[in-house]
Amino acid sequence: MKEKEEWTFQELQEHELLNHYGVDLGVLLEYLIERGIINTILAETKGPSLFHRYYTIS
Repeated sequence: MKEKEEWTFQELQEHELLNHYGVDLGVLLEYLIERGIINTILAETKGPSLFHRYYTIS
C-alpha cells in the first residue's frame, strides 16, 4: 500500500492485498474513516458539484 499516497476506491478494490474483502471494503473504509485512520480527499471534476474521492492513510 506504500506504492502511492492517494488511492481511489476502484484502485483499492483491484489491489491484490484487498481483493479478499470484496463488497465489505466500502464498510471497512467507512469504519476506518470514522476512527481517523484513513482520510478522504475530494478532488473536483469537470462537472459542477461532482468530486473524485481519494483515500490516504493518516
